[in-house]
Amino acid sequence: MKFYSELVIYCILIINTARVFLNKSVKQDSLVILAPVAFILSITQFVAYGHSIKALQLLGLSILIVFLNVPAFIRNRSKLFIDYYSIPMKISCGISLFLILLSLGFNIANREVTVSSEKLNISEKKIYYEGSFRNGFTEPEIFSERTAYFYEYKSNLVLDSNKNVVVFVSDKRGDSAAYKPYLQLLAANGYTVCTFDFYTEDCNWNYETYSVKMTRPYHLAKESVNNPEIYRKNEPAYKYNVYMECNAMLPMLLSIYGKDCKFFFVADGMADDGVRKLTQEHPQYMSGTFYLDSIPEYKTAGYGCVEMTNPYLAKRLGEKRDKDGFITKYLVLKTSNAIRDAWSGL
Repeated sequence: MKFYSELVIYCILIINTARVFLNKSVKQDSLVILAPVAFILSITQFVAYGHSIKALQLLGLSILIVFLNVPAFIRNRSKLFIDYYSIPMKISCGISLFLILLSLGFNIANREVTVSSEKLNISEKKIYYEGSFRNGFTEPEIFSERTAYFYEYKSNLVLDSNKNVVVFVSDKRGDSAAYKPYLQLLAANGYTVCTFDFYTEDCNWNYETYSVKMTRPYHLAKESVNNPEIYRKNEPAYKYNVYMECNAMLPMLLSIYGKDCKFFFVADGMADDGVRKLTQEHPQYMSGTFYLDSIPEYKTAGYGCVEMTNPYLAKRLGEKRDKDGFITKYLVLKTSNAIRDAWSGL
């Protein structure tokens, strides 16, 4: 869905920019209205799917096209007719068109590999919460700020009857979105799989952008890749944040699934320590644990299934776009084996 919505915006930008080369008759420049439309859609895309290189490219191009079209928009609002476009306008639009096509090619080459929940015969559920680690979390009022997100992926042929639930705790360089294909495929094996994302102001992140849903994964991944020394220095604080998340999610899980439910926790990267501590403190609710970064073949540990969800980042990490989801399916296989081993003794 994200890729196709991006394509729509690119098509609007191309039509708007190419019009200066196609207009052969005297008429009102009505297609200029496409520039603000593309800008509004790119902002919506940015807010809906978060901060990324592709989102920044699209937003930057939309802003550029809006500025280039300000004189044309004024003429259109004044109902003036156009008999020709100036040479500077054509040169500007030619350069812009080249940049748009270049960005489109980058977007296509680094498009996500998605998994269909419908084809896997699984259902998805999302619950929003408001609150903080200090005061706890409740379901929000209509206009209140959402600070926690619960995602559930459940097989329509579920084997565990909600008596045992798999809980995934993500590394914050990816958040849940970076692991979505893994969560979907794991649920398709007959499990109820859930995960949380928290974005609260009382968490000990070094920068305010790290507490914002649409910017945290991008900035944390950027820090880890570009400034590994700084990331290692900050990592203990990040791990403590995830431990706070683990403590907060346990009562939420018990509220959703009941106190008789047992939870199998899966963690990755900076989430490992938090899950270990939670298991030690509340063993009565645990049926087992598994750590994705213990799998040697998992080369993007801490970043998620980026070979599918973020191919550009995967290339930065030395991996390739995985259109078949081979590594993700392997992670699911190893996780399923660990779950079966743990649950066979219950």
